[in-house]
Amino acid sequence: MIVTFDGATGSDKKELLKLIVRRTSFRVIRVSHFFRAIAYFYIKHKSQPTVHTIDTALLDKILEKHLPNILPGEGELIYFVRGTLHTLDKELYLANVSLLIPKIMENMRAREKIHSRIRQICLERDWIIDGRDAGAIIFPDADLKFYLDLDSFVAQNKFTPDYGSSSYKKNQDKKKAKKKPANNTEKALPLQKKTTIFHQEKLYFSSSIHSDTIYINVSHLETEEVYEKIIKIIKFKIKYD
Repeated sequence: MIVTFDGATGSDKKELLKLIVRRTSFRVIRVSHFFRAIAYFYIKHKSQPTVHTIDTALLDKILEKHLPNILPGEGELIYFVRGTLHTLDKELYLANVSLLIPKIMENMRAREKIHSRIRQICLERDWIIDGRDAGAIIFPDADLKFYLDLDSFVAQNKFTPDYGSSSYKKNQDKKKAKKKPANNTEKALPLQKKTTIFHQEKLYFSSSIHSDTIYINVSHLETEEVYEKIIKIIKFKIKYD
């Protein structure tokens, strides 16, 4: 079974996926990790890398040499070097790697090769694919597609300095007592429905949600509650397919 995930920043998708992996037979592939790995190897091979331009010839060599040896691990990537296993974890989040990601993603050849590698890995077992291209491009025929969303107010407050503190929770409880929480429902949204979240007057997240995607608003749900909803849907799909 192939299940894809996408979601707004702050929707606690990472913690949710950890829970699913711990309690089920699913394994997770994070699409962004593959792009980060290629960016990391590109920087290692380039004597004076710049985030403004990409040496396409070198990028092609990196893809040909390293991409076939990359596999998803438990929260990191596993890389084979002459038959020996190595892990890529902290290396994926180096500042210069993060800055190079947009340029790697703009290269259509790189995107196609990375997507193809992910499809190859997912030929066996049950997989969750996490990323914006997952359900729309890599696996348009995935068994299930989920999108986790947040109300804009909740998204903004997640980035306040005291978020999660006892004083913050007390204030939120007072607000909830005055106002009923939003209705958390799962539903398929129309094609190209836009979901946009603003943070400090800047565009924080924007994505197109396709009509076959199950939309879940997690604004007033704990991670455990979201997990229960998703597992219920997965079990229903397995039973009646």
